[in-house]
Amino acid sequence: MDNKYKQEKRITTIITNTVCGKKTQLCQNTISLDVDDIVLPTQILGSAIRNASIEESKIVDISNDFMLVKVMGEFEVHVWYEENDSTNVVKTYEKFSQNISIPVFEGVDYYGKKILCNLSKKPVSLGAMIINKSGCPTISVEAEYEIKVEITGEARINVLCYVDEKEHTCDKKKLDFYFDDDDDDHDD
Repeated sequence: MDNKYKQEKRITTIITNTVCGKKTQLCQNTISLDVDDIVLPTQILGSAIRNASIEESKIVDISNDFMLVKVMGEFEVHVWYEENDSTNVVKTYEKFSQNISIPVFEGVDYYGKKILCNLSKKPVSLGAMIINKSGCPTISVEAEYEIKVEITGEARINVLCYVDEKEHTCDKKKLDFYFDDDDDDHDD
């Protein structure tokens, strides 16, 4: 804005909390579970993923166009498999880490940024299979989940004010927008 308006006190700064950027991202991880038994598993009977949680999220990079947010969390993986006509279960805690690039408004400064992060789709198993990894039987599970990230922050907006010439009083300033007090147009 022009310095002339600032000197005449014709610019008002509005400070508000706003959403700087948000994004929902679908993620997939391949999890390998080592089988402690000497006998090779013959068949996968089922798999489940439980107790998913996000442990930490932080902004790792900010530019004019995007913010890069790192999201870290953990979930439990359970797999039931058959070996020599008996059923066994293997369980592990798996950590995950995803970098999510969130577009933001160019040239806007956001102060006091906060990250709101959750799993909008809980992790599910897309399938499991037995693989041979370096000569050892390993169970591979494909997990899919969705992370929703919303960044909020304080934004400052400069609004140009003007003096109403019809009123002929210099102490009354009006904004170039108004708030409608008529509540009849709104549905409750």
